[in-house]
Amino acid sequence: MTDDIDWEIIDRYFSGGSTAEEAARIEQWAEHDASRAVQLAAVRRLWEEAGVVPQRFDAEAALQNARRLRERPLELHVSRQARPPRPSLALARPARRFRTMSFAAAAALLLAATLAIGARLRYATNVTAPATSIREYATARGQRAEVRLADGTRVMLNVRSRLRVPVTFGSDGRDVYLEGEAFFEVAHDSKLPFRVHATGALAEDLGTAFLVRAYPEDSSATVVVTQGRVALRASDEDASRGVALAPRQLGRFDRSRLVTVMSDVDVDRYLAWRDDRLVFHQTPLAQVARELERWFDVDITLADSSLAATPITGTFAHQSPDAALGDIARLLDARYVRQGTHVVLYPPGSTR
Repeated sequence: MTDDIDWEIIDRYFSGGSTAEEAARIEQWAEHDASRAVQLAAVRRLWEEAGVVPQRFDAEAALQNARRLRERPLELHVSRQARPPRPSLALARPARRFRTMSFAAAAALLLAATLAIGARLRYATNVTAPATSIREYATARGQRAEVRLADGTRVMLNVRSRLRVPVTFGSDGRDVYLEGEAFFEVAHDSKLPFRVHATGALAEDLGTAFLVRAYPEDSSATVVVTQGRVALRASDEDASRGVALAPRQLGRFDRSRLVTVMSDVDVDRYLAWRDDRLVFHQTPLAQVARELERWFDVDITLADSSLAATPITGTFAHQSPDAALGDIARLLDARYVRQGTHVVLYPPGSTR
């Protein structure tokens, strides 16, 4: 490395996503120069202030090594510290278990103008949050994340999702703002209800674990309860207007502000993504394509509009994009052409 920090490698280092070679380069780079060790320690502090448990960079040890090695050649081997436990914010590709994620808000605090990852993990939103400081957790397509909030609540973010948490969370309320999909295991507090705001809907914890789905392209916000109870209502309505949902119930809040309830739903189907699976039951191909786009970070075009409504039933588990697309093509007696991240699915009999 040069005297200039490679910020993307630094970001991966503190998020735990760097390779062993990259981590060794970072530590060697810092331990041969006191000013570099100071810079790296400053970055670590910013990650801590942003609420992420960072890579355990020992600034004092690095400074001592830098003083001792000041006159030695840079090629000297520097032993690495043992890898620390994973941080409280973790990321995974669909075919893998959760690993550490890049936290865009922390990167923006450091150098928003120079960290490309900050822009990579941000999306336009229809979610409105109060005009207070917000801490943001975001995943890109093909990524999932686990977040631990200050009150002990555990949040699992699905692909291309964003969770916004006011910095005052836990002191004067426990409101969070979601775009995308997340599963919440809430630390119950009767004095401070936990509330999820999503596209005009509000899901309020009554002592529970539940899923909320509200992607911008969805026609409704969906809540599925696994434990306890959840009250679902419009975010601007009084609590008395909420519809209480019990375990194995699904509530939908549509754009007309109507709440509909289904009982005895297959909870596993809705939560399968937590176990690296996608489950579809008579799902229109157009919707399946949107899910696969988010899941595999590809763009899918249906070459014929007649394909859009074709129902798909099946489970995709730990598969590559080509394996999943191949299964769909065989199911439909169709074919697909893939060039990089762009996929075109052709109907049966097509010669194009």
